Amino acid sequence: MSTGAAAGSGGARGPDAGPDDAAATRAPPGWNLVAIDTDKRTYLDYVEVPASGVWTPEGDHLPALATWEKQTAHGATRFQRFDPGNVLTPDEIMALLPATRRSKVSISITDAPYAASPAPADATMAIQKALDDAAARATPTSPVDVLVPAGTFDYSAVLRIGADVRLRRFPEGTGGTLHATNPASGAAHLAGDRSGVLFLALTYTATSRAVTPQASGIWVGSDSKGGFVHDVVVVGNEIAGPASAHVFAIAEEGGVWAFNFAHDGYADTFHHTGGSRYCQVVGNRAQTTATRGDDLYAFVSYQDDGDVVHHCACIANWGRDGAARGLSVVGGGFILLDHNEVDRTQWAGVYLAQENSYRTYGVFDVTVSRNTIARANQQGSHDGLLAYADAPTESHDATSFGSVSSQVRRVFVRDNTISDTAPGVGNGYGIEIRSSVDTGEVTNNVLTGNKAPGVVVDGTHFTTSGNQVR
Repeated sequence: MSTGAAAGSGGARGPDAGPDDAAATRAPPGWNLVAIDTDKRTYLDYVEVPASGVWTPEGDHLPALATWEKQTAHGATRFQRFDPGNVLTPDEIMALLPATRRSKVSISITDAPYAASPAPADATMAIQKALDDAAARATPTSPVDVLVPAGTFDYSAVLRIGADVRLRRFPEGTGGTLHATNPASGAAHLAGDRSGVLFLALTYTATSRAVTPQASGIWVGSDSKGGFVHDVVVVGNEIAGPASAHVFAIAEEGGVWAFNFAHDGYADTFHHTGGSRYCQVVGNRAQTTATRGDDLYAFVSYQDDGDVVHHCACIANWGRDGAARGLSVVGGGFILLDHNEVDRTQWAGVYLAQENSYRTYGVFDVTVSRNTIARANQQGSHDGLLAYADAPTESHDATSFGSVSSQVRRVFVRDNTISDTAPGVGNGYGIEIRSSVDTGEVTNNVLTGNKAPGVVVDGTHFTTSGNQVR
């Protein structure tokens, strides 16, 4: 269902245009998603538009990711009224993100010579042939859509999607479903730069957990070890019940995952690892169960990968009923967790950790701001937000940063609302920063119904002020 009419697209504006410039975009007052075009990429942010209906990056700020990528000038801005958990129509999504609009060139999996037949036939070969033919024709300036029309189409092997090819439901709101009959090998694999999965319905028949990317719902990753896949779009999809992660990235750079619904699978819903960098996770929904699934939104950096996940933004997402943690950074740096809404997790609502048992890197330069966390730690020994390191005196080399301390360092916890953290089997504070954490702040958070004293900060070099404990 729609959350309301989308604002019109903004015209291109020079970096010196002021808020009263005739080209300024009017937007619905209140909280909006804004898409800001730059020469580098389109950035998404979540901003409060004043009653005047005029918001500009010059008057407020460019998104954190744009700042990290040293972008200072911008072009068009587009707005969409939004609250975490809202469901946008395909038309609203395409208005906000022009990269998701239909390509001029397309191939339908049911047209000759592919002639994919609906279930119970196996359409794997037909779909893959269409994807391969699209890859042979596609270019960076002329992507090709492979269309899934109305009907349910079974497939039994990983579907490889090459550079500049987008596997797309068509029509976006009423097209077909892809159903994986072999959950161990059912991923839609984004293996090429600028590839995409758009508005698809992906369903699986998994009955137990798997740990391979091939068993994921959507897998972003290069065919070559150590290679990166750049600028993929994973937008508007529903991913239901895979054996492994719903959306899983190994070494992704610059991807956009937005407005997807991932639910009822056996592992994490949205997971970045393998040194992924400069990625945006925005406006998604995630829901598992108390007994099935894992973290909802996860950034994880293993020492064996040789690099940390870094410079990623997780904004305005919604999560419910996580079997583990809601928002987690288990090894990683320069991660923004902003304006997300998470309710009912079995362990921490927000988890910032270095774990020896999984040989992860430390955590550094993480901002946790304006999130709403409720009823965390239903069965665990965590808190609403928990930060700690198992081996704070160690360090490990990482390609992008040299020697990385295994401490958790420079953590900024600001303006969050954390309520009704359960005692589980231990802890249950609203916020706990353990002694293995160094430098940061815990400021202006509102904590209600958590274990007294509500906020426990044992880390060194921390500022704590303005917190309200009720």
